[in-house]
Amino acid sequence: MITMQKKLTAKKKSIILLSSSFSFIFLGLFIYSAQAFPMKFRVPLDKNVLKLINKESGALELDPYEIDVLVWNIYKGKIEKWDEEFDKLTEDKEILILQESLMHTRVSDEYKRRPWYQFIFATAWYRPKFLNSETGVVTAAVAKTLRKQWQRSFYSEPILGTPKMTLFTEYKLKGEEKTLLVGNIHGINFVTDYKFWHMLKKAAKVISKHNGPVIFAGDFNTWNADRMNIMNKTLKGLKMKTLSFKNDIRKKFRGHPLDHLWVRGLKVIQKAVLRTTRSDHNPIIAKLSTK
Repeated sequence: MITMQKKLTAKKKSIILLSSSFSFIFLGLFIYSAQAFPMKFRVPLDKNVLKLINKESGALELDPYEIDVLVWNIYKGKIEKWDEEFDKLTEDKEILILQESLMHTRVSDEYKRRPWYQFIFATAWYRPKFLNSETGVVTAAVAKTLRKQWQRSFYSEPILGTPKMTLFTEYKLKGEEKTLLVGNIHGINFVTDYKFWHMLKKAAKVISKHNGPVIFAGDFNTWNADRMNIMNKTLKGLKMKTLSFKNDIRKKFRGHPLDHLWVRGLKVIQKAVLRTTRSDHNPIIAKLSTK
């Protein structure tokens, strides 16, 4: 009996060691693949980061009494009938703040079909062998951009080595001296909290220098309590307020919402999260005013 138990124990140990060996082999092959093909994904030169769609479109200023905003991670427009949902969501909005956008025709053609918007595309990375594979964030408005500024995350996400992007655009408000600053962020993922804080701190510097109303929104990737605390502490320190929702169906991970809309110097007239099956994120909509 003792001999049989010893044999069973030895067999279990062998299985565990074999399983561990396969895990290490798989991990090693995965890391080797990323190192062996480092040019699979590329970061564009600074001069090639920004792209403008509908250059001559848009009014000269926004109506400060009514600024309707859409915040949405569009999941690269991969889900069937995404364009139909985009059509409904954008029909009455002044500002669009989008993440996981593509320059691929299935997405960029939808931008071109809306000549009343001026779209600013900030590329985070692209795939050299694929035409129009640029991936990043997009901010659009019915008014022309006064100023635009992008920030690439200093740190990259593991394995693929791809960075994330923050885009700032500025707009004139009718009858007001102060301008509206709009920030669009796709927070860095799969890294330490420090690297997440580093990206957010860079964005905070831009917001702190702006003397006027601010919208800062996007997919922050706040999937744990530490990230939530870092975001809250950083942005509340800039006197910004986050929008909360009664029917909060924002995409969550372990109970923490990933998408947020922060404002400063703006009144919130209406706000909601809408359910959709055309992306893995539900869109946020809000009606804002400076009056």
